[in-house]
Amino acid sequence: MVIVPTDEQDLAFMRVALEEATRAPAIGEVPIAAVVVRGGEILAQAHNYRELWQDPTAHA
Repeated sequence: MVIVPTDEQDLAFMRVALEEATRAPAIGEVPIAAVVVRGGEILAQAHNYRELWQDPTAHA
């Protein structure tokens, strides 16, 4: 197993993803989310819409 070091910024982005995921159950979705980051800036964040939209491409 390889252990990859993380820094506080990585943890902050993970917290954003986890917070985003907590919004999904309110609309009947599973708590899955994604955050896209480049150069230390969040470019996009979203949670699952797969069930609501009945669209497999709407998976976070």
